[in-house]
Amino acid sequence: YGSIYSVLTEFALSVKKEDRVFHNETLQEMMKLSQLIANVADQQELQLDSIKKKLNETLIPELNEQLEELKCKVSDEKFLEKSQTLGKTIEDLGLLEASFKACESLAEKYRTYQQALNMEASEFGLVEEIREELGLRSELWKSLQKWGTLIDRWSLMQFNSVNPNEISDKVEEFLIISKRIDKGLPENPVSSDLKSAVETFQKLVPVIKAFSSKSLDRHHCFPCTLRCYCLLYTSDAADE
Repeated sequence: YGSIYSVLTEFALSVKKEDRVFHNETLQEMMKLSQLIANVADQQELQLDSIKKKLNETLIPELNEQLEELKCKVSDEKFLEKSQTLGKTIEDLGLLEASFKACESLAEKYRTYQQALNMEASEFGLVEEIREELGLRSELWKSLQKWGTLIDRWSLMQFNSVNPNEISDKVEEFLIISKRIDKGLPENPVSSDLKSAVETFQKLVPVIKAFSSKSLDRHHCFPCTLRCYCLLYTSDAADE
């Protein structure tokens, strides 16, 4: 804007008085505006520095402390032994899962802030460790509960309503789950018992299929091995 009037002055071109006044006033306002912009930029920089400081010195250290505390709770031996009821254990793990999700959400939020502020992103390595450990422990006890439910259902089932293919598929499914859990966790009696129970039942599947043959009287040929296994399993679970 000012360059136009500089050209007019350089070539001694006449400029109206009111235009010169307007020009000077405009330059003054532009200078004020530039100063305001500079002040706002300085304030924003100070605010950003304050946010960075809060992230690095307060928020992230607090989250890391929460993660450390959570990891200790997840690693509690009670989740790898039968020291309390199955229902109570699943309930306790559910509370830990809720706490972990909150921490995981905060970690993602802080990483987003750091990226927006051109800061070095924090690793939060404990998040992955806890996810793995908590996931395996939760799956162990939930699988144990589901397996027990299946055994209860099968033990009460009339043999003429038994679907051997369905039973076989379920056994294969739990065999894969139990082996993965047993491999992923430290040696413990809970995952070993689940794996052993499923493997034992797997040996009964050919018997169940054989007794399901249409050439046999399905009303009278319920396999004793299946019923005995179911009764023994539920009896052991009750004792625990």
